[in-house]
Amino acid sequence: MAIVRLASVVAAIAIAGCGSSGSSTSGTTVGPQGGDDGGTTTPPGDGGVTTTADTVTLTMGPFDVPGGQEVFICQDFANPFGGVDQDIIKYEEHMTPGSHHMFLFFMSGAQNGDAKNCPAGGFEFHPYPLTAGTPDYAQTYPDGVGSMVPGNMGFRVNAHYVNPGSTPVKGTVTVTLHKAPPGSVKQHAGVVFMNQVGLTVPPGVSTSTRSCSLPAGLNIMQTASHMHQRGTAFEAKTQDGTMLYQTDQWADPKPRLFTPPLALTSATNVTWSCTYNNDTGQTLTFGEFAGTNVMCIFEAQYYPVADPHNPLIECQKP
Repeated sequence: MAIVRLASVVAAIAIAGCGSSGSSTSGTTVGPQGGDDGGTTTPPGDGGVTTTADTVTLTMGPFDVPGGQEVFICQDFANPFGGVDQDIIKYEEHMTPGSHHMFLFFMSGAQNGDAKNCPAGGFEFHPYPLTAGTPDYAQTYPDGVGSMVPGNMGFRVNAHYVNPGSTPVKGTVTVTLHKAPPGSVKQHAGVVFMNQVGLTVPPGVSTSTRSCSLPAGLNIMQTASHMHQRGTAFEAKTQDGTMLYQTDQWADPKPRLFTPPLALTSATNVTWSCTYNNDTGQTLTFGEFAGTNVMCIFEAQYYPVADPHNPLIECQKP
């Protein structure tokens, strides 16, 4: 039986990403295996944070992605709202070419830092309000719904970049948070994250399928998938056949938006599957690298959240 739980802090094997940009003038060259050995890319004075009356923009980088390598870059940001709870009605993210995906993680006690190799490489997971597998994405909530940034939480931007070429490319990630007018948010949003952590893919064509049950009734606003290079098809649906997400794209899969949101009852069973064409002649295993590992993940945005400080519904299935 799958374990599904609401979590405020999760330390599990899972997918990982994975300022004033005008004031940064140089990048950091980082290696493919992660490790906390990157250099400064954002002056410590501004921490990569730009604020207006209605928005906060976090800028990670710039950083260099060496030719023929995959990298996992992280940058921490202190809570930009003065340490008080703040509702958000829209997130926007933009990643320069070479991106595979990004996460905006909540990080307790985070302080403004530099862009550098992620300490755990691609094996890092925390509660989060935003993830994206496309270079440009805007997550806008319905009227009366918003995501709460707890006052004791800062952020970590975690980005996965892949450079198949022979020359370095420069990466930059920006995330803009649009503040909600006071009193406008009546219900809070959270995320569903379902992951096949025990995934193995033998040579040839095969499909891996897992299922998890929802612990509460949810309104689904958006769904998405995550696979690696040899993934050829993804499908997620409920036990009654309602299709939640379907794609044949492993790179830059476009999220599906539900307008109006799709209502699912408590104990709804969600089944998600990935089909892989493994042409390597060797068994591939779950892991961080798009070129040599495999992943099969279903993600959704939902409301209402019972406790906005605790917005994650997680299912890690062997």
